[in-house]
Amino acid sequence: MPLAYPEADALSVAELMTAWGEGWATSRRTGRPVAFPGGYRIEIGQVGARFRHVLFDYTAGELSGLAKRQAVPGSWLKAAGDPAEFRAALDGPWRMDTAGYLMTTTFRPVGHACPDPYRLETATEDSVTVAVVRDGEGHVAASGRLAHAGHFGIVDRVVTEPVHRRRGLGRLVIRALEDHAAAAGMRVGVLVATEEGRALYLSLGWRVRSDVPGAFVPEPDA
Repeated sequence: MPLAYPEADALSVAELMTAWGEGWATSRRTGRPVAFPGGYRIEIGQVGARFRHVLFDYTAGELSGLAKRQAVPGSWLKAAGDPAEFRAALDGPWRMDTAGYLMTTTFRPVGHACPDPYRLETATEDSVTVAVVRDGEGHVAASGRLAHAGHFGIVDRVVTEPVHRRRGLGRLVIRALEDHAAAAGMRVGVLVATEEGRALYLSLGWRVRSDVPGAFVPEPDA
């Protein structure tokens, strides 16, 4: 008998943000999330992004205190909640990142077709499936990633190259990843979209569950 996984809408923001962190770390090949009350920390180790803290259950005072303690170059901070309250809790060297939106879907087979002259390639390695759309000359036109985290599938880094935009290639990549997730037994899709990406995901049936504002402390060499 198949497992009765919950529908995406039945899950809390805390559960979804935790799954997103696991999948994001898998997709980006970073350190694993280390939990603390109300969130987790991920070691990244790159110039401009040394580590990030992600919060999903916190008070304004806790957010402000964490921001003061972690206000060092290369720090990133994201939190599910009100962007205005997030901004108000930060001061000093923190700079606001672009807007983010926690979004979910329940995976089901949807079908996809690649238009000429493009071709779609998918490959899976170490719990990460990469979908790549190439043009007639073999150049990458669009791509995206899907990280497997239990019964969750985390969609990450969906990008269409500027010269190939407005041809449905981003939609193709997402649909291909959704079909792969459904076939592989993943139940719930999770991602954090940009303002631009949110409209595309909404058109494909994804739902916004929370704002996810972010901020960072820049590094001189970043």
